[in-house]
Amino acid sequence: MTHTVQEQTKQRRNGYDLIRLIAASAVIFGHAYPLTGRVTPHYLANHVGAIAVKIFFVTSGFLVARSWLAEPKVSAFIVKRALRILPGLIALVFFTIAIIGPLATSLPLERYFANANTRGYLKNILLFPIYDLPGVFAGNRYPTAVNGSLWSLPAEVAMYVITPVVLGFKAKNAGLLSLIAGTAIVFLAIYLGHVASPATPIVIWGTSVASVLDPAPYYMIGMVFAVFHLERFGRPLASLILLCAAAKTIKNPLAGEVLLLLLLPFTVISIGELKFSRLDFLFKKGDFSYGIYLYGFAIQQTVVHFTNNRLGPWANFAISWPITMVLAFISWKWVERRALKLRAPLQSLIDRLFVRLTRGSYQ
Repeated sequence: MTHTVQEQTKQRRNGYDLIRLIAASAVIFGHAYPLTGRVTPHYLANHVGAIAVKIFFVTSGFLVARSWLAEPKVSAFIVKRALRILPGLIALVFFTIAIIGPLATSLPLERYFANANTRGYLKNILLFPIYDLPGVFAGNRYPTAVNGSLWSLPAEVAMYVITPVVLGFKAKNAGLLSLIAGTAIVFLAIYLGHVASPATPIVIWGTSVASVLDPAPYYMIGMVFAVFHLERFGRPLASLILLCAAAKTIKNPLAGEVLLLLLLPFTVISIGELKFSRLDFLFKKGDFSYGIYLYGFAIQQTVVHFTNNRLGPWANFAISWPITMVLAFISWKWVERRALKLRAPLQSLIDRLFVRLTRGSYQ
């Protein structure tokens, strides 16, 4: 769900910025329904927030694969991905513990900060999802979900890990390998998600394998688009019309998921390749989509807490979205953008350490 400033300026048009901004906002809109006790709208077997997450995975698969193919170097890849994911996440976790927690906990502050579960929330920095804080949002409809959006970050990072494995170090091999891996993950996700779901969830590092497999095919399809340069066949309007028509007519869950797999990546990448000149002024200020995604759920829960569950989904969205935008702007300006400037020195440090280690192994 992430990319670097260099990737923004050199490798893509601002259509991807627009899509990611819309998707991040759609996640907030989708969450507003269950958090206020309403039924979430569904399209093609997916609720609004799930489709938005899958849009993120399509763009990530496409852009991250491009990044690797342009520079197939493990140290550079690790640094870019880590600097884009971790600084914003670390800031969010401390903000949640230090600001949201004290404001929304039902416990006295001494007990809140002394509780081992408060410290345990720091595991989110290690991509081990922890969803509750002591006494926080105790009266909400989802009292144990401080930030439900964090589930997708381990899935995203899992996709990062397999990207160099699938694409390899030679571009000539990337096509066949990406097709084989992509096809395998698509069929596995459909089979386990819609045909024969396991009775007992398989959980690795606090994350259900099923939750990873749900968006993983979209990342892989985005990767295939990048490897074969399929973006050149983009048809923004036609693909969008087909997607909307399918969403209106298809109700069967399995058929809906298959159609979404076929239509969503093509639509997202077709629109992403567009250039919206009039929006340059907005996207030149930064990439706020990651911050919106990180802070949205927790802010929505905070709004529910302080309004005593009295608001409906539209009101929750209307209040939460601008607050989240402010926090996303602060996150980009003071955390994420500054962290990205560390790329060159960090990569240089890693390269020097690697040289020393390899020299030592031969002495």
